[in-house]
Amino acid sequence: MKAGQRFSSRVSAPIRNLAHRFTYVGLVAAAFTLMLLGKADVVLVERFRAQVTDAVAPILEIASKPIATVNNLIAQGRELADIRKENAALRQDIERLLQWQSVARILEGENKALRDQLKFVPGPQASYLTARVIADSGGA
Repeated sequence: MKAGQRFSSRVSAPIRNLAHRFTYVGLVAAAFTLMLLGKADVVLVERFRAQVTDAVAPILEIASKPIATVNNLIAQGRELADIRKENAALRQDIERLLQWQSVARILEGENKALRDQLKFVPGPQASYLTARVIADSGGA
């Protein structure tokens, strides 16, 4: 069995090397030929380009849909993370405001108790305010 493997590797190695060399040379020759055709016959190349574009466009459209879906999922994930951060900040604000509300209620109770001790009677509400206006006419 080792003899069979040696024979196949001895035969396949040079063939593989030739294939690699000719593939490279063939691709360079094809590129050179396409460049010459592009210079010589613009109409033919333009028609070929249009046919290739028309053939590949539906494939690209089909291939782009999963990518667009993944992009939308990533965007929604980022939005969800932003919403969670905002909710955490709002919860902290609510907690801070509730603490201030309790302080305000305590101060309101103290204020009411002090008014009761002083037997404070609020004066009548002012229906208007007056003030002196001092202005510079600006040279007019």
